[in-house]
Amino acid sequence: MGERKRRLMVGTMDHPAQAPKPRDELFDGALLNMELLRNCRQHYFLTPKNGFQIGEPVECVNCHGKMPLVMMGVYIQGFVAAGGDGVEICPDWV
Repeated sequence: MGERKRRLMVGTMDHPAQAPKPRDELFDGALLNMELLRNCRQHYFLTPKNGFQIGEPVECVNCHGKMPLVMMGVYIQGFVAAGGDGVEICPDWV
């Protein structure tokens, strides 16, 4: 069996309709996402229509990078600690 056929396939049992992706494709997607987030001048998050959901990633309107909801909160807390206003990052921040 060739190396390409032996490549680890990653899928989830929660979403059987989604075709599994080769590990390299997932890794490349994660690297691209990290680069988008790292190069963003200032993240800005809008509240989804159904509200923020634990476990669902949030997407920055400016860079289109995604991060876990908890990391968005940590990002905003750091911004506030540095003297910024959290509503500059997410209008619903309280």
